[in-house]
Parts: sequence; C-alpha cells; structure tokens
Amino acid sequence: MKERQSVVVQGPAQIEDTLQVGLQVIVQKEVGQERTWAKLVGWVPEGVVILDGPAQWVGMGQLFAQNRLLVRFVSLGSFYGFTAKVLTVIKSPLLVILEWPKQLDKVPLSSETRCVVHVPIHVAPLNRDGSQSTACEALLTDISLGGCQAKGKRAGLPLADFQQGRLVRISLQVPLFPQALDVLAQVRNTQITGSEVVMGLRFEEGQAPALERMHLLLAPMLRLCLEPAAGLAGGLPPAPAPAAPAPTPAPASRPGPALPLDTAPLAAQAGRDQPPPADGPRVFEVPEHLRVDTTATKVTLEDMPAERAAAILGVRGLGGSMAAMVKARELVRAWVEKHGEPAVRERRRLLLSECAAIQGLKLLK
Repeated sequence: MKERQSVVVQGPAQIEDTLQVGLQVIVQKEVGQERTWAKLVGWVPEGVVILDGPAQWVGMGQLFAQNRLLVRFVSLGSFYGFTAKVLTVIKSPLLVILEWPKQLDKVPLSSETRCVVHVPIHVAPLNRDGSQSTACEALLTDISLGGCQAKGKRAGLPLADFQQGRLVRISLQVPLFPQALDVLAQVRNTQITGSEVVMGLRFEEGQAPALERMHLLLAPMLRLCLEPAAGLAGGLPPAPAPAAPAPTPAPASRPGPALPLDTAPLAAQAGRDQPPPADGPRVFEVPEHLRVDTTATKVTLEDMPAERAAAILGVRGLGGSMAAMVKARELVRAWVEKHGEPAVRERRRLLLSECAAIQGLKLLK
C-alpha cells in the first residue's frame, strides 16, 4: 500500500476551512499519554480555538493555563492535527480556550473530493434475506462521488447493527416529493465520538440514476473542500488561474461551419485532460433510449445524464467534482435545447472550450 504523505496547512483562511462547529476532536497532553474526547464549539481566526472540555480533566484539576495540548480530528476525508497552548480554562460554562494554531498537519484519507452538507436522513440496516431492520435517524455531514459520512446519537444507532461490511439503505426525504430517495451503501468504518456515532459509508455499484438524483438535489448546498491534498504546495493551496472568457455560441440560424477553436491552452490552464484534437474528434452515438425530441419538448437536466453529455461532447466520460459535473450537464443541456443535438455535435469544439473552463471538471478522452 502506498504510504500517505503528510502536508502542512498554513494561513488563517486555510486552517479555518478545516474547522466545523460541533466537530469531535481527540485531545492529548503528550504523544503516548491518555487520550480523551472534546468538542469544538467555536474559534476566532488568528485568535483562539474554543473546546468544551475535556470535562474529566478540568473536573479533576488536571488541566491548567500554559499546558500544551495535541488536538487531532478527522474532517472531509483527511486527518488533521495541531498543538496549541491552553490560554485559560472556564469551569462554568465549561470552556477551554486554546491559542490559534500556527499550522495543521494533514494526512489525506481519501482521494475523492468531499463536500460539506447538513441533511437529515434515515439509515436502515439490511439483513441477509434482503429485509430491512428498523430505520434510525442520522445526519448526512459530507458526501463524495463514491460515498458519504453520517452521524447520529449513540443511543439511536446500535453499533451491533452497523458493523463494518453491513449493507444499509439511506433514505433522503426530498421536499415536495412524497416518496423518499433511497440509495444503498456499505459500512466501511464506525467511530464513537463522545455521545455520537460517526459512520463512513461507501455507495454500492449499479445505482447510478439514484446517486445522480441525490447529487443533483444536494448540489445547491455543497461546500467543496480543498481536495486532493496534492494541490497544496508549501502548505498553501495554489491560487486559481484566471478563467478565460467563455466564447459566445453562434446563433442556430447563422449558416456556415463551426468556429475553429484550439482548446488545448484552456485545458492546460485548468489542469485537466485536453479534449479530442480538432482534426479527428471521436464521435459517440447516443443510444436511442436517451434521445428526446428537442423540437417539441424542453430538455431537462434529467434528460442529460453524464453519459449522454459525454457522448455529445465526443469524450469517453466526465469526471471531477459533483458540482462541476452538474454544471457541465447543464451547459450541454442548454446548448441542445437552444440549437438541437445535430447542430451541437457539429460545433462541439466550441462547447468543449466552455466545458474546459469549468473549475474542477475533467474531460476523459
């Protein structure tokens, strides 16, 4: 197994992006000594970090100002750690005030982009015969293309029902839709953090339509984190390259061939795979069951799954973050609705250039 490389996160904004109110953290005085749990309740950038404990250390008189603490936590698919000095201890209400860390050590645990969400769900373990056990209330806290993280009260999530490898059904109740959206996932790990249980879940294969609908519904509330960690250079994320102005598509009534456009500079600038060369784009036929009559009906985003958008663009597939893929599908959908699919295929190089400017999108050749 390839050893995961540790990177350094510096800068107030970058450190603040890793913090979440209510995040459970592991606290130690020194490496090798007793570990205990506390909760992050707030912070002031470049000022202080505020914890609600460890309560037992404060109650037993084992924690004082000037003590140094090692604080570690998992957030959005990465493991973080920092050391900080205790500035003051308040017993009522219980607050432990730490100095602002100069830097965080980060070890990525996942290669997929994680997105912060805050969505109530129900999680139900499945038995070997396919029957469903009692559903438990939980909270979806982050999601990626391949999995998600959910947490719930320890009393409401019996650990015996959520062992590693157990298949579960995740139910998301969508506003204005009478039926819940269900997806299947496998429990990859569970962690007890104080009064809560945190579960890492991996989506099962073969349910692309359901996952696509879930990602589409959650897209407006996603907050992308800085992933993957290889993008950090010297502890600071690279500044985004200025986006090139997107070319304006020619009206459908204008005769003549599509405008020639070399998309390589745009693709290289965004750090993504280059689209097919101009002299020989690969053509993919859209399956008949995916076609819609654009002259009579509007083309909705559901009519434009990622597979169909890739076929129209002449690439093998779309990759990258969920938000970027939704933007690409919406862009292709708008072109098809405005110009019709045959005309879009003729000027796909122009459309490819606009897709290449979408941050976080990968065009797979």
